[in-house]
Amino acid sequence: MITVRTLKPDEPMPQHLDTGFEQMPVMKDFVWIAEQEGKVIGALMASPCHGLVFFVRLRTEKDAPEMTVHLLFRKCIKDCRERGFAGYFTFIDPAREAE
Repeated sequence: MITVRTLKPDEPMPQHLDTGFEQMPVMKDFVWIAEQEGKVIGALMASPCHGLVFFVRLRTEKDAPEMTVHLLFRKCIKDCRERGFAGYFTFIDPAREAE
């Protein structure tokens, strides 16, 4: 079973997902992680931006179930709606196969 939650105040960014933000201060209540059997298998970083939510980075383990991405986005969007945000946006680089 996959569970999704935000980072705890004292919890560091998952180091093994190579988000590029491991050493930076982040808004932990805007970082959603997916866990399976106690192991972090994915992370979605977002940021509030003028009433919208900016999706900053999405990473999953290579062997994570396909449903992981879906669950991360659903929980993030649900939480952000409850926080009063009106919508969301992101940037995608089509030249990068992973995106």
